Amino acid sequence: MKFLVIPAFEPDEKLIKLLEEVSALNLFQIIVVDDGSGDKFNNIFVEAEKYAIVLVHGVNKGKGAALKTAFTYIKGLNEDGIIVTADSDGQHTVSDIIKVSNSLRIDEAAITTGARYFTGKVPLKSKVGNTITKYIYFLVSGLFLNDTQCGLRAFSVSSIPFLLSINGDRYEYEMNMLLLAKKNGLSIKEVPIETVYIDDNSGSHFSPVKDAVKIYGEIFRFTLSSIAAFATDYAAYGLLSLLFAALPTSLMLVFSNVGARLISSTLNFNINKKFVFKHSEKGKGSLIRYFSLAAGILGLNTIILLGLNTLSGGNIYLLKLIAELACFAISFTAQKLFVFKMKNEKEKKSIARLPILKKEEEPCVIRNF
Repeated sequence: MKFLVIPAFEPDEKLIKLLEEVSALNLFQIIVVDDGSGDKFNNIFVEAEKYAIVLVHGVNKGKGAALKTAFTYIKGLNEDGIIVTADSDGQHTVSDIIKVSNSLRIDEAAITTGARYFTGKVPLKSKVGNTITKYIYFLVSGLFLNDTQCGLRAFSVSSIPFLLSINGDRYEYEMNMLLLAKKNGLSIKEVPIETVYIDDNSGSHFSPVKDAVKIYGEIFRFTLSSIAAFATDYAAYGLLSLLFAALPTSLMLVFSNVGARLISSTLNFNINKKFVFKHSEKGKGSLIRYFSLAAGILGLNTIILLGLNTLSGGNIYLLKLIAELACFAISFTAQKLFVFKMKNEKEKKSIARLPILKKEEEPCVIRNF
């Protein structure tokens, strides 16, 4: 069985055109999620019911929440198969939907994502946004993807527990999916697709500021935390270098660097645990992992510092700055994937069993079977 999931918020006739074309192929069970579009758009969804199962959110919850609602519905069907997600605004062609769905096996632990290469007439905000995001993603994950924002993706039904465990209800959900895939044993592969923008992407509900903050929020918080820790580390390094000034240069660098890192890492651990990764694990597990990582980063940092001093000599404060910048990406990736793991396996299984909607929220309505 192949499922095509289309989250839709205030769609227009482009959604109906897509549904007509896909339905004519008789390849997919189509599921559309009306994400709180309101009465004004009832005629669109009544028409959509001719081709698809329509699930309805009483209020707008966001693209991530709409996808989770569809995944929960599919999970309840107890059918093996492949899930393809596509946008409702006409940016994904039927041929590309088929191409992405055919790129994945039912038993494959992977995410296939469409990859646009942004040739031709592309809105500037889309081109700039994708460029920034893909390099940030590379910095964080070590994996280079040409297109991290494409909503055309495919995964097996067996991946649903993972998909439901991912944080985020809006556009950040799709980025979190890519960030956590490797950690959960899912490979990521790209399939080239057409770059289609209609009316300069005027139908998009993506907010460049509000949604960007959600997508990049964790990275921003980590950067600010790192700046605070670096300022503390750098100040302590300067004071300790004066204290150990009588020692040979190599010893002075080692003692100053180690002492400064002990001070700054204590501050950094507490900020990252409480405010950056919002990690709730009790006990000393994350503390032990953090200082094990800190020891490794410190060793690497010190080797870089000594190496730069040996090769070039020069200002020891400038060398310290270069060494810190070199270790930044490694530190973020390791802390996210190793130190402050989102959930342990027991917690993941528990989350996968929870319903998507809270008791006080209006339940999802199935308009068509």
